[in-house]
Amino acid sequence: MTKERSAREDSPDVGHGNIGEIEDIGGKQTCFRGEEIAPLRKGLLRWYDRNHRELPWRINPHSQLKKTDLSDATDTVQEVPSKKRQKQGGKRVAPQEGPAGVPDTVLKESVLELAKAEGVENRAYAVWVSEVMCQQTRVVVVMDYFRKWMEKWPTVGELAQATQEEVIQVWAGLGYYRRARFLLEGAKYIMSTLGGRFPSTVPELLKVPGIGAYTAGAIASIAFDVRAPVVDGNVVRVLSRLRAISGDPTEKGNVKVHWSLAEQLVDAIRPGCFNQALMELGAMVCTPTSPDCSGCPVSGHCQALKLAESGIGGPVTEFPGKKVKKAPREETVAVCVVELRKGEKPGRSVEASPEYLLIQRPKTGLLAGLWEFPTVSVASKASKSVRRSALDSLLARLLPGGYETSERHEVGEYVHVFSHVRQTMLIERLVITEMKSGQNGKGVKRQREGVGGELEDESEGSTPQTRWVPEEEMTSVGLTSGVKKVLDMARKSRALTTQKS
Repeated sequence: MTKERSAREDSPDVGHGNIGEIEDIGGKQTCFRGEEIAPLRKGLLRWYDRNHRELPWRINPHSQLKKTDLSDATDTVQEVPSKKRQKQGGKRVAPQEGPAGVPDTVLKESVLELAKAEGVENRAYAVWVSEVMCQQTRVVVVMDYFRKWMEKWPTVGELAQATQEEVIQVWAGLGYYRRARFLLEGAKYIMSTLGGRFPSTVPELLKVPGIGAYTAGAIASIAFDVRAPVVDGNVVRVLSRLRAISGDPTEKGNVKVHWSLAEQLVDAIRPGCFNQALMELGAMVCTPTSPDCSGCPVSGHCQALKLAESGIGGPVTEFPGKKVKKAPREETVAVCVVELRKGEKPGRSVEASPEYLLIQRPKTGLLAGLWEFPTVSVASKASKSVRRSALDSLLARLLPGGYETSERHEVGEYVHVFSHVRQTMLIERLVITEMKSGQNGKGVKRQREGVGGELEDESEGSTPQTRWVPEEEMTSVGLTSGVKKVLDMARKSRALTTQKS
């Protein structure tokens, strides 16, 4: 242990803010004792260096893993270890030591020094993208998306030049599309307001659109070696169990406690690795329902486990307390999949692949700015005639010149659940073979040629922007999973109709 590390670990209160002001919750100690901090940090970092997952965005100069080809990392990433789980919290078994002969030392160079070799600001950008993608999404899902994103926009400057549609197209399938829009908005801010300089401190990072306390702490600590805490769901679970903190973790007082605990623990020499270790422990060992307490490197400091072993408390899985969730809002919409079979283009026949009419959602709110089929809100028990009347009113605004109808069929019902909305889609399919003059009328923006064409100016009014997209180009638009499901149902309905005829 270096003198520098020893000095910093012997002063655990440096930078801990108002930890001394935190009140105990339920009579339990909600801060770490000074003598606990150094061994807790050491044990967690040692475990991390020997057990961390290999991820495309991760750099650990202290890693004691064998080098592997990161292109195959998807095969090595697991949500939790495969060994037997301890579900109820029983006797503690000493954690397994690392590979024989591996010295219990760390390399001298810091994460920052390694990052500088590849460009510290590019490193910060990669950390930013990965952290945003991993919010609300499993790591195994994120990996391919991260690679595709970085291949298309390897720097923040290149991302800043992208359009929202391009960004959504690459993001499609990850969900929570606000994250993608915030990445784009943040990149534009960094380039236009900061002159391309990536902010390196938490206060600076918090000024970037879409970057909150967690993301700011992750970027600052991992990319710039700043001693800053992070608190996500995994960290909350680990800290709640270490200190036996019950209650709703999203309650204001508990949020303050968890951030203060994280700030108290974060390592001064390796803040980025420590933060990743804390999150990794929650993802791999201290899992929600099946924690591997016998394999936990910090189980000796776990108050929840002590309560379980003594018989005073229940299993460690009682911590953290259950988050109070609101029931999702119920919403019913009528959706019309409009197929153009014969339109303005010379030579197009009824047998040719159709073009689909898409509209753009409002710039704010749920799925802001994304493309969907013409959709209107209706009452949950609205009759077929009421739904069609509502859709006809919308189509009259979208296609003011009128159209010739060939077919109109009911397709079915599909329920899509968002984080706070349970949306029931009542779907129909409308086939038109002719659009009359005036279709590009006032209030409508129409895509001229497929996905990449120019858009006409939008006049005032609430009529959404529209576009016609050939069937073979629908995969390039960046449709949400819900819209893709509607399209799939419409195609199956078309196939059945064709068979019957």
